[in-house]
Amino acid sequence: MSRKKSTSKRGASVAKTIKESRTKTDNSSLVQSDLTKEASMITTLICVGGIWCSYLAYGYVQELMFFGETTDKILKLQFTAALIGIHCFMAYVFALIVNTFIRPRPAVNDSHALTSTETNYLGVYHALTMLCSNSALIFVNYPTQALAKACKLLPVLIVGLIYRKKYAFQRYVCGFLVTVGILIFNSKRIQQDGAEDNSTIGLLLLFGSLLSDGFLCTFQQTLRERKFPNAYDLMEASNKKATMVCGFMFAVVAAAGMYYTQDLSYHYTFTTEDATHAFALALCGAAGQLFIFYTIQTFGPLFLTIVTTTRKFFTVIFSILIYGHSFKSHQKLAFLVVAGAIVFDIVYTHRLKHQKQKPKKA
Repeated sequence: MSRKKSTSKRGASVAKTIKESRTKTDNSSLVQSDLTKEASMITTLICVGGIWCSYLAYGYVQELMFFGETTDKILKLQFTAALIGIHCFMAYVFALIVNTFIRPRPAVNDSHALTSTETNYLGVYHALTMLCSNSALIFVNYPTQALAKACKLLPVLIVGLIYRKKYAFQRYVCGFLVTVGILIFNSKRIQQDGAEDNSTIGLLLLFGSLLSDGFLCTFQQTLRERKFPNAYDLMEASNKKATMVCGFMFAVVAAAGMYYTQDLSYHYTFTTEDATHAFALALCGAAGQLFIFYTIQTFGPLFLTIVTTTRKFFTVIFSILIYGHSFKSHQKLAFLVVAGAIVFDIVYTHRLKHQKQKPKKA
């Protein structure tokens, strides 16, 4: 009888101990979950705030520089190539510092290392994307450029057609609405006397920028699937080669200007103010790229698309408010058409991805 009592007491003691340990485990799990959620929220705020602040400041300085006193388009092209070269070099230095000191790159097999040809493609696509979009500012106003750059859907569809990829009908409708919206937004400028050629060249440069961006995104995605590179490795490689491309383009434009004018002294001369603005622009752009690549690595491309798209819309609004651009009724309509189409595409892509992730019922 006494043995039964002692056995029951031991059983009750063991059960109590197990219950207490389970309670402690559950409490620690809840605390850990709360800490994880809090850390995730802080990371989200850092990514969103970093991208928004960096590129809103970038847009402010960019518009300030491109609509200065110089009206010579060849000199502005020289200035653009030099400016983007400085920007890419600063971003390369930032990525190199991260890869060397902050997040040292692990040893990789030769089969996973980026080849010289692959980094060349990254650099050329990256440089053309930035050179075309910034050169477009010589011919179109900043809100038009910012609105066009927000249309990430267009390069996806264009490059998809080149590689014979098929997309849902809804995405083609969104692409059509975005194209029509941009043309309506800039239509009055095209109709103005003497502005038709300039505006058309600007739109063609924006189209070239979007096309290069489409090839860049597709190529980066291919590399991620085949070689699993670190996000900062891509940033370092693309900016290193893009700096070289910009230097080459600056030399070509400078030589063409000297040949056209028959003046060896014909080149853009940086003032102290230009140098200050160029450094500020490069700093904002390089910091923005760090936040972009960190966001891709942490949250994925869809979240980044939402953040950057909303940022570009606010850039358009801030540009209109700060620099006093006229925003007429047809442009308000065009802005709403483009915004609606892009928001619909983001929601549609999110739902499609969510459906693919759902487990299939047996």
